[in-house]
Amino acid sequence: MAYQLRDAQAATGASGIAATTAHAPAAVVRIGVLGSLTVEVDGVRHSSGPPLRQAVLVRLASPCGSVVSKEQLMDAVWGEELPGNASGNLHTYIAALRKQLDPGHKQRATDGVLATVAGGYCLRLPPAHLDSTGFLDLCALARSLRDGDPDAAARQFRAALDLWRGTPLQGVPGPFAQAERERLTALRLSAVEDYARLMTGLDRTDIVVQELTQVIRDHPLRESAHALMMTALERGGQRDEAMRLYERLDRRLRAELAVRPGARLRELYRQLREGSALRVPGPGGARAPGAPAAPAAFGAQAGPAAPGVPTSPAAVPAAPGDRAAPHRSAAPAASPPPGAAAHAPAAGSGHGADMRQLPPRAGRFVGRERELARLGEVLTAAGEGPRLCLVTGSAGTGKTTLAMEWAHRSIEKFPDGCLHVELRGFHPGAPPLSAGEALYDFLVALGVAPDRIPLTGTARSALFRSLTKDRRLLVLLDDAHSTEQVLPLLPTGAGCATLVTSRRRLDTLVVRNGAHALFLGPMSHEGARELLDACAGVGRTRPEPTAADELVRYCAGLPLAVAVIGNRVVSSPGMPLSALLERVRAGGNRLDVLSSGLPDTGVDLRTVFRASVEELSPRAREAFRLLGLFPGTHIDLRAAGALLNRSARESAAILAELTANTLLTEAGPDRYRFHDLLGEFAREEAEALLTDEELAGARLRLLRWTLHAVGEASALIAPRPVRDLLPAQPTPWSAGGPTDRRGAVRWLAAHQHSLVAISELALNCGQYDLAWRIPVALTSWFYLHKNWSLWLRSLRVGASAARRAQSREGQAQIRAASGLAHLYLRHYRRARKQLVRAAAEFQRTGEDWQLGTVLVPLGDLYLRTGRPAQAAHAYETARRAYQRADDHWGTAWALSALGRALMAAGDPGRATNALQRAMGHWHKSGYPRGEADAMMHLGQVYLTRGSVRDAERYLHRADALYQSLGDGYRHAQALVWIGRLRAATDDRAGAREAWRCAQEVFEGLGAPGGAECSRLLSAC
Repeated sequence: MAYQLRDAQAATGASGIAATTAHAPAAVVRIGVLGSLTVEVDGVRHSSGPPLRQAVLVRLASPCGSVVSKEQLMDAVWGEELPGNASGNLHTYIAALRKQLDPGHKQRATDGVLATVAGGYCLRLPPAHLDSTGFLDLCALARSLRDGDPDAAARQFRAALDLWRGTPLQGVPGPFAQAERERLTALRLSAVEDYARLMTGLDRTDIVVQELTQVIRDHPLRESAHALMMTALERGGQRDEAMRLYERLDRRLRAELAVRPGARLRELYRQLREGSALRVPGPGGARAPGAPAAPAAFGAQAGPAAPGVPTSPAAVPAAPGDRAAPHRSAAPAASPPPGAAAHAPAAGSGHGADMRQLPPRAGRFVGRERELARLGEVLTAAGEGPRLCLVTGSAGTGKTTLAMEWAHRSIEKFPDGCLHVELRGFHPGAPPLSAGEALYDFLVALGVAPDRIPLTGTARSALFRSLTKDRRLLVLLDDAHSTEQVLPLLPTGAGCATLVTSRRRLDTLVVRNGAHALFLGPMSHEGARELLDACAGVGRTRPEPTAADELVRYCAGLPLAVAVIGNRVVSSPGMPLSALLERVRAGGNRLDVLSSGLPDTGVDLRTVFRASVEELSPRAREAFRLLGLFPGTHIDLRAAGALLNRSARESAAILAELTANTLLTEAGPDRYRFHDLLGEFAREEAEALLTDEELAGARLRLLRWTLHAVGEASALIAPRPVRDLLPAQPTPWSAGGPTDRRGAVRWLAAHQHSLVAISELALNCGQYDLAWRIPVALTSWFYLHKNWSLWLRSLRVGASAARRAQSREGQAQIRAASGLAHLYLRHYRRARKQLVRAAAEFQRTGEDWQLGTVLVPLGDLYLRTGRPAQAAHAYETARRAYQRADDHWGTAWALSALGRALMAAGDPGRATNALQRAMGHWHKSGYPRGEADAMMHLGQVYLTRGSVRDAERYLHRADALYQSLGDGYRHAQALVWIGRLRAATDDRAGAREAWRCAQEVFEGLGAPGGAECSRLLSAC
């Protein structure tokens, strides 16, 4: 096809990065994304690999030829849910992709298809080797032909749509793949509608109906598709069905969004009812809620009969302060009475420099350059309709300052000037300004005589739209309260731009009016430090950089808090920053320290936070306070249900209200978080306004839910369900947790810090029994994922709680877990003391399974300290204990360890027997990681015995299992032994390749194995 590039072009990517050294020709790689991910190398279709590796490839290929850093790749694959071994896993995926895409080049090559370059990795793939490029090229060709040769254009559109194989990137995980999926789907929808529009003009309405039926089924609120379908049905003689299609959409929009279809769609329906023939809707005619705004999207209803002459029922007078209705519900204007043209302003009035209503810009604006650039992209982009951008964020994030700064920088791009209004949406001392009041001021600024301004808000809005339709005007609506307040204030001119700020998300403005949303969060540490420098003066901050950095951290990135601290510095000229920092720390409550001392103003943190909370519904206000009791960072939806004592459905609705008001932010699926200072304010409100019984009840519900949730998640990853050892009653909020091992791992990784914080809450509340059981339930997670500092913190809580509860069981459980942790940290003396004491207690109580779990690590300790005979005895005793407990997993674990001890003791025959028995038990217990460990140790034994073929079989099987499990560390260990195997067979090149790959993975993990690989490579 025309979009396929020749193979010779594959040497250079889109960014112009070219090879600098002559090597073997690069492989010809083609990638398909218009369906499930496909990979073709030199004409041969290859497996696209495991899902996470697919996610890595998708990010590298978007766009091809660009350099993608390791951090960008990790963000693309995992987002905020980074696993502990993310870096090592990433190196594993890169190594596997190199081997697949460019088999003729060595690992870490700088000139292959997948090159390592300064700053990251580069996939040197011509853009035309992506099927999505072919799709876009064909669509562009079709659009260029549709006016002159519509039949040829239709053929090109058909060819473009035939490239699609299903949902784009189907099954590829990660936030970047999801965004690409949405982008490609939007491009396909646009192409389908252009094709339908073209085929309707060619009277092929049967094809249009066939194409759009599935689109409407998948996107039932997409108005542009409905407009095209209605036209095709009418032209095909199905007028009644076209009307029914509109009526179904109308009912659905009313039920789901409480709105009506857009003006152009309503006009089509009117024509159908009158029996008029329908014309083919042009591009951007009717659109879907949430789609980009089409031309004339704002104020699309019928306006005044003559420019500047609004009319409305004179019998409905209203005070200037009346709240105006949304403009779509305004009645069509009647013909103007004689003399109505007097409403129009005089020529040239209200234009340019005479109508710059911007307040002075902030004296110190720093940072936020990315956000300023985004505003510029949205509000000054070329287009046929007005632009609209909504800046949202919680109180104190600097929304107004950002909007003012951009407006002052960009005012020259709007020759007809700027209109500005403070809508007082969350003003602590005044009600929100009505749209009618704001329109009065706007119309005066546009030159309308006050006695000629209409009485009703609807008529004012119509006149405003009429006066702005031919202007290039910037409208700045600051601190909006609701969508209804904003809609009447939107201009209609194609050269106009509207910038809205609000503490609420105003989703309807985004969904129905195509506003571009920009969420403003806390500043980066660097940006906040720069702001403190500007507020306090570099003469104060530069001599004490450490104290200045600590003050910035204290403000948690909130610009308002940084400004308050900066003012404290300025108002205390004789006080060093270090002394101010000590005073701040001694104050305890950050909100007290960061108070401006002017509670009735908008620069006091408590005042601005409280203004947001007071706008909530009563149940959301109560929820805000109760959620402040949560001790961790990320609030699980079910944890919220426990605190609020509500069902998951009710909790989700309440959390959605808090999120829409930017008092909470979504941190992931069913995960929410407060800004640090908002969380402190919520906790302060709870402790001040709730009774002791309400506080204690909420905390106890949270603790009970936590113990059950951790037990259920650990049961999915642990060899034996922890819930059997630490039974916890399910709670009304327990439903909806992870159902498989992968889900449990994701959940525990996302919430591990919060779970430890909850155990600390239990200790501080005197719930000692719960406080030691939660750390014990987390043992399996920490053992598998080695978050050492957090594990030890959890164990300290458990030990303190078990002592205070005087629970011998709890102390033994915590000692067993502590011994395991200290063993892996190589604190051998401390580990032995804890393990021996735990073993004695479990032997006394006859807990065979628990005894085994202590004896195996004790054997590991003996083996690591050069005592294989004692290790073998401990392992054999553990095996017997597990056998008495009828536990296959434990038996396999003990046998695997026994095999290693016998191998260290120089008895490979008995070691082989033990490891083969271990494999059988691992298989019965359904634990592939243990099976892979036994395979790797068997490979080592066979290599020691000189049985190369058996060694190779077991080592490669183990490595494949490790890769499928995403275990980068063990994958690297297997590669080290595979390298030794190849060296033993005089395959030096193969050995070096294996060791180089292993070294790259070890280095990515920060593991010590990289040094051993270097020694092996030097000796080879």
